[in-house]
Amino acid sequence: MPLAAPDSRGQRAPQPAVKWELASTIASMKVLQERFTSRGHRMGDLQARWLANDVGAAAFPALRRGEQMPRGAVLVSQHTVRGNGAPAGAFAMVKRDPGFFPEGGDWEWIAIGSDDNIVARGKLAACARCHADAVADFVFPVATQPAQP
Repeated sequence: MPLAAPDSRGQRAPQPAVKWELASTIASMKVLQERFTSRGHRMGDLQARWLANDVGAAAFPALRRGEQMPRGAVLVSQHTVRGNGAPAGAFAMVKRDPGFFPEGGDWEWIAIGSDDNIVARGKLAACARCHADAVADFVFPVATQPAQP
């Protein structure tokens, strides 16, 4: 359960679970790539599946170095545990207006639990740091290695 900001005594109270408002749309998103071993999130113990909303799916195949995804693009990396296929949550990126988070490519980053509840969201520096190594606009290309059980 997420925690609130510290109070005057430095204590953090648990916050109620909040479902990601786009979680119900994941099933209807376009598949950018089917199951492959994630080389980033949890370093190889997850299978990933990349999905995108219509805006993201239209722009993703043509994305090249120096180009930007359009505002409104949503990219989702949906995960299962490698070996047993248990749901392991997802990570999402939502392209926001210019100036939202320049250090993170103006992406909002969302970590989603296997129950579709938000674990973390916003201008997440850890996500931006890793994705800064991506080929274009903080977005990694389609993986080339085959899926592994």
